[in-house]
Order: sequence, then structure tokens, then C-alpha cells
Amino acid sequence: AYAERRPDTMSRDRRNIARIGRGIAGMTQERWAEALGYSVRTVAAWELGEQQISSEAVVRMVDVTGQQVLAYWYLVDSLGAPGIIPDIQVTELPQAVLSLLRRLRDFGRKERLDDLIEIAEDGKIDAQEREAYDDIMDELDDIIQAAMSLKFAKEVKHADQEGSG
Repeated sequence: AYAERRPDTMSRDRRNIARIGRGIAGMTQERWAEALGYSVRTVAAWELGEQQISSEAVVRMVDVTGQQVLAYWYLVDSLGAPGIIPDIQVTELPQAVLSLLRRLRDFGRKERLDDLIEIAEDGKIDAQEREAYDDIMDELDDIIQAAMSLKFAKEVKHADQEGSG
């Protein structure tokens, strides 16, 4: 039950978008099926991994939960090609902001923009530049991943915000 409420704790290989969405919504299978406009049997099949979820169903899950990350995870998992789209973990807003800012700060401190300009100005990456270029691309991938984590970050609810929407 904990993993159902905390999508950030689920590993990429075992992510079940239907179960995660239902956990976020705090609904029973029956209520979830009704909210999505599908039968309980279909929802159960999704959660057991017996039936593939359609993109239309994922859009409905996003509408019901307000969590766009479900659609993002669906896209990542549907590709079946790790590394094409960065996988992300949902974190709390302060952690996501600090992670992105730290990566941006470190990128700037290393003067990577100047390095990238120098590498790219002749329109080709020669053998001497390849390692530096690949390192820069890895760092940019980390920045993109941190930015996506920020996009889907959870806001921390304070006691004075409970119940307000």
C-alpha cells in the first residue's frame, strides 16, 4: 500500500501506472474504474499486468488525479528503450529545485558553455574533443532530468494549507 501512495519509491521495472494512479487518487478499484469509465475487471487486469493500458486510459488517469507524471511515465515505459527519455523520480519541491540549481551551478562553474562553443564552432567533433563533448552531454542529460523532476515535483503541504485547494 505504501508504494501505491508513493510513486517515487517504485522502481522503473516494476512501475504500475494504474495502481499508482489509484493510490494517488485514494480510491478503491471500483471507484477508480467508475471515475475512469472502465470496468472493474479492466482496471484489475491493468493492475495485475494482464492487460496493457491504452493512452486514452492514461489521459483519463491524469484528468482524475491531476498528475501529469503518469502520462510521462507511460511514455517512458512504452518506448521500451531506456535512455531515450530520461526517467524521473517524483520528489518534493524543495529537493527538486535544489537538485536542478546545483546541477546548473556546477555546469556554469566548469565553464562548460565555453567548452561546448569551442567544440562546436567548426561544425564537427574531432577525436580530441569527443571525450569532453560526451561528458558535457552527460551533464546536460542530468540537468534535463533534474528539470523534469522539478516539473512533476510534489508541493509540501503545511498544516495551514490542509484542506485548501
